[in-house]
Amino acid sequence: MVTTRAASKQPKQNKPPNIPKAKPPPTKPSKKHRNPKTNNKKQQQGQAQAQTPRKRKEPPTQPTPITNRKRPKPEPTKPSSAKDSKGNVDEDTVIINRALVLNLWSACVAHFLHNHLSWPSCLSVGKAISAICAVSKGRSVGVFEKVEETEERRKEKEERRRRAAGLEEVEVMGFRLRLREEGEERLAVLSGRTEGGGEEGLRGKFGRMYERVREVMETGLESWKGEEEELDRRAFGMYEEFRPSVQQGQGGWGKKGELRLSRIESVVERDDGEG
Repeated sequence: MVTTRAASKQPKQNKPPNIPKAKPPPTKPSKKHRNPKTNNKKQQQGQAQAQTPRKRKEPPTQPTPITNRKRPKPEPTKPSSAKDSKGNVDEDTVIINRALVLNLWSACVAHFLHNHLSWPSCLSVGKAISAICAVSKGRSVGVFEKVEETEERRKEKEERRRRAAGLEEVEVMGFRLRLREEGEERLAVLSGRTEGGGEEGLRGKFGRMYERVREVMETGLESWKGEEEELDRRAFGMYEEFRPSVQQGQGGWGKKGELRLSRIESVVERDDGEG
């Protein structure tokens, strides 16, 4: 008899349905795992801020009212006196500007040639001559621009000549000037305006040497008594010989130089053989 061994069968277990697993919610990357470019920029900014010192805020200050501000007063210019090797003041030399020397010299010449004029009137003439020469020199060295002769300027000149037609005219060293009465004085007219003949400004520039320089000039002019026309012709050339020596061109514009009284004497005084 054949016996069969029955295979023991286990009951089939029901498989659970395939349920999709829920994905975990996204998590924010930590600071370490963020964009490296962004991290580098922030690190650089942080380092730059750490290295740059913070500016300390100053408390706001109230502006001083203009009326209460004290402006420094310009110090008056004092004439420079030359000194010798021992430090003593040289009584023969004064450090001065050329224009001031021409002003005083022209006044002395005007007083010698036209002795009916007062000293303030002669100072006015000297100031006008000095101004004319300063403008001419300034244009030649390029300090002043050359003015073009326009029709309008020509008419203005003609009008000034017409107005000055009745005024007294004087000639000094080749310069012809008109004089107009201003108060008790007759003053030189330049470009339609009168030039003041005040002495204080000139005296202040020469300082203690003013009277001495004027005396030397006038003494030299006295030697030309009777030869006024010849003196008038030579006077400006004399000034060019004894005037202070300065640098040529714009470098010497307005600069001071040494005016030697002994040089004035030797240049101005007339020799007995001259005539």
